[in-house]
Amino acid sequence: MTTFGTIGIATIDTLLYVKGNSDYDYRAQGDQIVEIEQREFCLGGKGLLVAQGLAKLGHAVIPLCFSGKDLPDAVIEEPKIDPSLILCQMRDHHRTWITIKDVADTVTFVQLADQPFMPPEWLGSVDSLLSRVDALYISYDQPWILQSVLSRITMLHRPALVVNLCAPLLLACQGDHQQTLEALIDQAAFLLMNAEESSLALDILGLGSWSELDGTNLKEVVITMGDRGGFVTNLDGTVLHSYQAATCSKAVCAVGAGDAFNSAYLSARLGKSLTISESCEFAAATAALKVSQRTSVLQLD
Repeated sequence: MTTFGTIGIATIDTLLYVKGNSDYDYRAQGDQIVEIEQREFCLGGKGLLVAQGLAKLGHAVIPLCFSGKDLPDAVIEEPKIDPSLILCQMRDHHRTWITIKDVADTVTFVQLADQPFMPPEWLGSVDSLLSRVDALYISYDQPWILQSVLSRITMLHRPALVVNLCAPLLLACQGDHQQTLEALIDQAAFLLMNAEESSLALDILGLGSWSELDGTNLKEVVITMGDRGGFVTNLDGTVLHSYQAATCSKAVCAVGAGDAFNSAYLSARLGKSLTISESCEFAAATAALKVSQRTSVLQLD
């Protein structure tokens, strides 16, 4: 069975569901009065959500992430997750999401406080992670973290590297840190992102398409498009598979849907060696299930 490692933040999310008839507009200035229909507290954070998803799908997972000191016991109690590399280095790690009117319109207010230095145990934790996993999923936006991980992968061990080119990572790796982004892509076997993130990444890299990359280890580029499905391509530009989005009984909350898709795709493709088409179908169905739930974390029970 494949053992997965993940690198990303761990947060506590507050999901606020605004009444469907509310006229709340998060773009407007000034005070507004809204009626909150429901409030949910749950785990969140890219990296930890994928770790939770992989664990619920039956895989052993070792998350390496920064967390506040009040990380819920749910992480510790998840039998498939090894919590030994969760580092309590953040003063605060709370986020508030407001779901407005319908599932397609959400906004997040973030209060995260990363420590501005490398903790002394960091490199040892990276080395420990790399020695224990078969595949490593990275979804983080701090260049110094990404640089340190890449250097240790080169020196010590090269598990199958999967990079989620999320918007925070791409925005952090512009300008002076573009070389970090290029090195991540050069070492990755799989890239996962949505269509907007793909456009942003190509713009930062000065490319017209992913087929213009040279000399990388890339096997698959997975691009999701929400309710329009998505596709998987390779480096020569060949579309290996296009998939349709799965339907859910009722769309409730899109927070974490992309993470649910990614965890299911990795479970199927790397954990169970399914075909690309089978992996896409399973991942799309898993994402649809997540959209029907009022939580950030995929629930299979």
